[in-house]
Amino acid sequence: MNVQFQRDAHETALLPTAPRSRTPIAAALAAFAIVFVLNAYVCDDAFMIFRSVDNFLSGEGLTWNPGERVQVFTGPLYVLPLTLVYLPFWIFSQPLDPTGIYLAALLVNFISSALGVWVFARFCSGWRELCFGLLLLFSSQAFAPFTSSGLETPLTLALVILFFCLWFSPRSETKDRHPLRLFMIASICVLNRLDSALLFIPALCLESFWVWKNLGPRALLRICTLAALPILGWIVFSIVYYGAPFPTSYYAKVGFGMDDSLLWRSGLSYLALSWETDPVTLLTVVLAGLFSVTLLVSNCRETRNQKLAVAWLGAMLGVVYVTKIGGDFIGFRFLAAPFVISALVILASLRTIGPRLAALTHAGAGVALLLYVSVWPSSPLRTPIDLPATFDVKYYYTPSSLLSYSFGKRFPFAAFHSVRSAKHCARLPLKAAQVLKMEGGLRGFCSGPQARTIDPLSITDPLIARLPAPSDLQTFLPGHVVKPVPSGYAESLRFNENRISDPQLREFYAVLHSAITGPLFTWERWKAIWRLNVDYGGRYRNPYLPTVAPLPADNR
Repeated sequence: MNVQFQRDAHETALLPTAPRSRTPIAAALAAFAIVFVLNAYVCDDAFMIFRSVDNFLSGEGLTWNPGERVQVFTGPLYVLPLTLVYLPFWIFSQPLDPTGIYLAALLVNFISSALGVWVFARFCSGWRELCFGLLLLFSSQAFAPFTSSGLETPLTLALVILFFCLWFSPRSETKDRHPLRLFMIASICVLNRLDSALLFIPALCLESFWVWKNLGPRALLRICTLAALPILGWIVFSIVYYGAPFPTSYYAKVGFGMDDSLLWRSGLSYLALSWETDPVTLLTVVLAGLFSVTLLVSNCRETRNQKLAVAWLGAMLGVVYVTKIGGDFIGFRFLAAPFVISALVILASLRTIGPRLAALTHAGAGVALLLYVSVWPSSPLRTPIDLPATFDVKYYYTPSSLLSYSFGKRFPFAAFHSVRSAKHCARLPLKAAQVLKMEGGLRGFCSGPQARTIDPLSITDPLIARLPAPSDLQTFLPGHVVKPVPSGYAESLRFNENRISDPQLREFYAVLHSAITGPLFTWERWKAIWRLNVDYGGRYRNPYLPTVAPLPADNR
């Protein structure tokens, strides 16, 4: 049956009218390249991904510690292009030289971010809107530093921009696959990072209603099924290979037994810090809400107004989520996606006020933003002068800034967490298997595959990640909760046998160890996977006996 979508007469206001000339888009990409170079850096957590990629190319699998199938990265989609780009560096570089993967990651980050800026520039109609939109993006400390960072964030932002620019365009009046494209883009973005699903849920719910209404329930079922395949495929692979559906960082950072009120206080402090040091980001989210809600109240039947309000609702879900989990330690990266959605909502909303008033608004706001990025401390255009505002980004910017790199220079370019220099990194690889207490992705990368780490912060540790937070915890750094190491855990790793002192925890560790080690397809392992994820719910929730013996420290 040839059922067609009915196009709203007002929906054309959201049409991304790309400039006829290629000059504006080229200028946008050139401006982005400058902002990227000024802000490009790599954080320590990125080397958790990098070590997994290096182990994979070495034949050890996508793991942190060879012999333990543990997913320490949160972006499965990002790992694929990173591996392909890093492969030539890996073949021709020295063993365990982090310089190659540093350059490969920044290249992948630049390409991902440039694609997002290209789509954003095509969405803008005319020079004034383009200049205003770019100045808005480049003024945010949630956006500019995370066009790099070595993490999966740039790819997430590019996919978010692509989704909402496509969604804000009119649906075609033919039997096209526009809804399927939207669902597939969202699915791919969720595959890159699972918690990005919150950003798309309101838009996809509204889109599902329209598909049901115009194309029928069978079409909706077909679209949802096809779009769900990448996510379901990865979850199935993750259960089969890693023994768990989610990465270790999920168990370490989300729902790990901490008091909700403490998490909310920490999350609100995170937002307060963003407002104090990077007011453009949250102000953009607030203004997008005012614009979209005002338009919806003025005429709630217009498709245009529904889209804008629903898009902003997705942005707010992202803000509420990061607040609920206590904020984040790596700058304002979790606010970047809500920010870009809100920026697109503002651009689309201004198209409803008439071309003359919109032009005046673009010009006035553009001048204000230009003054802001010129004088505001730590703004993205002042990064090399002031350094970034947030501690973690500032801490790693100096030893990893792209501005510090020159041909032939080895990474890191200065002291980087517990790695003092490139020469220090070169001395760290272990020649024989050793169990060490170790914090830091770069130190783990430099130490090589022989290092079996114990991480009290639990990000890379399969057991400690699943343990509850200390009951007397009053304050913590977001995403960084130090948990007592169980008694007997170090000995269990050193002698490769279960020596956990606490009887209940010893039983849990036996199940966990069976799920993440050994042959993939054995009945015993699959029983352990079932017990780990169903009987235990993926976690150990009881108090346990902490060790009193000193841990094997890494004093090299």
